[in-house]
Amino acid sequence: MFSVSRSRLAPSALLFLLLLLCSCGVHAAYSETLAKSALLYSKVTYCYVPQIGNWSCIACEKPPKLKVVKLFTNTTYGTLAYMGVDEKERVVISFRGSLNIINWLADLDMWPVPYQKPSCWGCIVHRGFYNSFLSLRDEMWKELLKLITESPNRSLKVLITGHSLGGAMAVLAAADFASQGYPDVMHPPKFELYTFGAPRVGNNAFASWVSALFCRGRHKSYRITNNQDVVPHLPPMFSGFEHTGGEVWYNSDGVDKYRNCSDVKGNVCTLKRVEEDSKCSNRIGMISVMDHMKYMGEHVLCFNETMEAESKQKSMEIPLKVKTMVTEDQEYQKNSTLLKRK
Repeated sequence: MFSVSRSRLAPSALLFLLLLLCSCGVHAAYSETLAKSALLYSKVTYCYVPQIGNWSCIACEKPPKLKVVKLFTNTTYGTLAYMGVDEKERVVISFRGSLNIINWLADLDMWPVPYQKPSCWGCIVHRGFYNSFLSLRDEMWKELLKLITESPNRSLKVLITGHSLGGAMAVLAAADFASQGYPDVMHPPKFELYTFGAPRVGNNAFASWVSALFCRGRHKSYRITNNQDVVPHLPPMFSGFEHTGGEVWYNSDGVDKYRNCSDVKGNVCTLKRVEEDSKCSNRIGMISVMDHMKYMGEHVLCFNETMEAESKQKSMEIPLKVKTMVTEDQEYQKNSTLLKRK
């Protein structure tokens, strides 16, 4: 009988295992500490703009100390983001979300447009989110590339974060910047994407492309959702939009209980695809604006007192058309699941 000696099998098996690990894009485990820092950096974007620049705002006291390199604003689109460097020499990019979530829900735009990346074949993204990101993109890319090329750090990390609309812009920024290749940089940066209450940004082709991109580059991506938050259910899947992978769902009060969701499928980077986990936020029948405004026990807006934030939230009523849309989408997903099983 044909046999293979252990001495010859072991190295081969080890090599196969290493190749498999490389192809799967193994990442470090989800870090609540880094997630909380990212959330606090997102919170700062809602503060008084001049105080963000010199890091003197109310919310600036909570996250790790940061030296702001530049503020980015566009009055036409009402967008804002900042870029800075923290005490560990990590570059931080944080995008501001919608200043009035109820108005955003009422005027929800679901118009898709082609994603302008030749390598992302068949990719469609949300027009409003894409235009918002593009309004800041060129100036931001110029500043980021300068920081990367001038950094002596051989393991430079770039944290990109945002809440709500800011989370959607963060996804587009991370995808754009991570796909640049950096041929003239000896040690390309590693990107860490942490979003909070982000809406769906593109179609399945886009979501799968982003997952494969992050897998190949060994970047990290976490899409954090809180209990019954309404925004992650929008735009609806029946309109062609799907989430990128990496959901972490806080299913109690967002303080201590979470599920690391299983939403990225495929064993090798080139075959990555995304399917939203029916055991995470997508299982929720009820929806809430309150859960959108508080993550990991922290109010996301720049308020000095908790009571002030809570009083502002109590008047938030989800528009009827959004409730109807989410209900119809849940029925659509249920029917789609049944069809797949047949």
